[in-house]
Amino acid sequence: MITTDKDGSITGMNPVAEKLTGWTEGEAQCRPLTDIFKIIYTRTRESVKNPVEQVLKKGEIIGLANYTLLISKSGTEHHIADSVAPIRDANGKISGVVLVFRDITEEYRLREALQDSEARYRSFVNNIPIGIYRNTPGPEGRFLMANPVFLDIFGIDNEKELLDLKVSDLYVEPNERKVFAAKVLEKNKVTGVELKLKKNDGTPIWCSVTAYVVYDKNKTIKYFDCALEDITDRKQAEENCVNMKSYSSC
Repeated sequence: MITTDKDGSITGMNPVAEKLTGWTEGEAQCRPLTDIFKIIYTRTRESVKNPVEQVLKKGEIIGLANYTLLISKSGTEHHIADSVAPIRDANGKISGVVLVFRDITEEYRLREALQDSEARYRSFVNNIPIGIYRNTPGPEGRFLMANPVFLDIFGIDNEKELLDLKVSDLYVEPNERKVFAAKVLEKNKVTGVELKLKKNDGTPIWCSVTAYVVYDKNKTIKYFDCALEDITDRKQAEENCVNMKSYSSC
C-alpha cells in the first residue's frame, strides 16, 4: 500500500510496497509517486498514465488495466493487480490517494502457460488429419466441440450447426449410439470400433472410432473425447473383395 497527498507526493508505504518497489518509506517520503511507482503495460512496454492524476480528476476508485508491470528500483519486474482510491478529509474533499496492489507474477506466469498450452492444443486438434470431437455421455449425446476435419467428413458447415445436432443424429441406427456409449462407460476407453454412421445429408459412411471417458477432479464423468477416421473406401474394397471371391466360387 502507498499513500500520497493531493499533489501526488508519497506520504506513506507499507513493508510490502517497500519490497516490491525497492524503495524504503524513508527514501520515498515526499517524492512524486511516479519516481517510485513506475508501471508499464506488459505487452507494449509503454508507460501507464499516473493513476493519482486520474483519481484526483475523477474523484473515484479506479483499477489498473490487466497486464501491468511494476518496475522496482533495481529494475526487477513484478506483474501487479491493484486499485487506486481517493482519500477524503472530514469535509469530503480529496486530500490524497491510496494505492493498494499485490504481486501476481506467479498467477500471470501460470495463466500465460495455460493459454499457451490451450493454443498449442487447439492448433494440434485443428491440424491433425483425423476427426476429433467431444460429446456428452448420454444415450443420445450432445456435441461440445469438433475440429474442421470432423465437420468436413460429415458435411457440417460450422460448429454452430454441429451443436444443434445430437450425436445419435449421425448414426444410421440411432439406438447404436446408446450401445456405443454404454461400451465406452463400461471400459473407460474403446479403440478402433467400426461404426456405420451417416453424413449430415444422410449419405452412409463407415468410421473407425476411438473414445475415452474424461473425469473431473471428483471422479465425476465430464464427457467423451473421441477420434474418428473415415474408413468407407476400405470397407467398400473389402466388400468388393468378398463379392469377387463369392462370384469365383460359383
